[in-house]
Amino acid sequence: VVAFGAGNLGAVRARAAAAPRLRVAFVQGNVNQSVKNEARTHGAFILSRYVPLTVEADRGGADLVAWPEATYPWLVPPDLPSFRDRRSGLPVLSRAHLLLGAATYREARGPGGERILEGANTVFLARPDLDVVGRYAKHHLVPFGEYVPLQPWLGKVLRSVVPTMMLQRPGAELRVLEFTPPPAAASAATPASTGSSAPPVRLGPMICFDAIFPEVNVAFARMDPEPDLLLNPTNDAWYGYSSGPYQFLAIVRMRAIEAGKAVARPAYAGVTALIDPTGEVRPGALPVGPVDPDLAADPDEPPRLLVGDVPLLRGRTLYTTVGDLFAGAAALFTVAALGLALLRRGSRPA
Repeated sequence: VVAFGAGNLGAVRARAAAAPRLRVAFVQGNVNQSVKNEARTHGAFILSRYVPLTVEADRGGADLVAWPEATYPWLVPPDLPSFRDRRSGLPVLSRAHLLLGAATYREARGPGGERILEGANTVFLARPDLDVVGRYAKHHLVPFGEYVPLQPWLGKVLRSVVPTMMLQRPGAELRVLEFTPPPAAASAATPASTGSSAPPVRLGPMICFDAIFPEVNVAFARMDPEPDLLLNPTNDAWYGYSSGPYQFLAIVRMRAIEAGKAVARPAYAGVTALIDPTGEVRPGALPVGPVDPDLAADPDEPPRLLVGDVPLLRGRTLYTTVGDLFAGAAALFTVAALGLALLRRGSRPA
């Protein structure tokens, strides 16, 4: 195991060093959860924490600027064609694509035919001119945070302790988001003498809780086309100043190791980080922001910007090829061995 691990670690590092790279920028707004809970009231303030640094990253040559989960402060329809509207509060960029999280809604009919609103936790990928080119809705919802399990049986009890919320629907399918970076970004990966354009970049979005599940990672790796960069927009402010954000970061590092791909992780307030395909967190990760003004060292901490180059890698690893086959075989072996032991014990003479 040690020999295989050492050899594989060296091979992954070599592949990452030779791979084309994408310049990404993350904006961490450092907005505490009480303000985010009233996002529509504080919409202008929230955007003031994100827009200036987004423009700065765009002017600095970023190919992709990524905002965290559910950052955009206003509800939008799921089929929104563009954020290019003077009322959106978003600026047209010069070169960078923008990935931003937003809560979406649509009208539906309830069991009694009444009109209800259904929401979804969505990320939108927009071109520099803010036209939307792709979207993905969160696949795994958080129990008690985004939906109430066992509601038909324990509905009255659970509704008495769980806050009222818009009915959330999970995304129907996993979806790879794709865009082509500007020509200048391709020069490092594609020699100018070839005259060829940059290949498309494919993103595998895993919104917050999605990244808990390795089967999501495996499913993305088996897609055609597969992603060459994983994204984990998240909001860890719920955990406050606890071990939660760091435990979540450790779980996301496992997704990088499993897939052999870099993970870009913009956090609303949490640990914003670039994770290499080896699972190593790049220096410069942004720490948890002022999630609780009463406990924060600096309640007025400004928003932060993290910029870095990430390798774009494709191809399956051993894990994304076989999945949990070994774990399943080990479990079956354990059950069989236990059954055999019980049979032998029962056949002994009294």
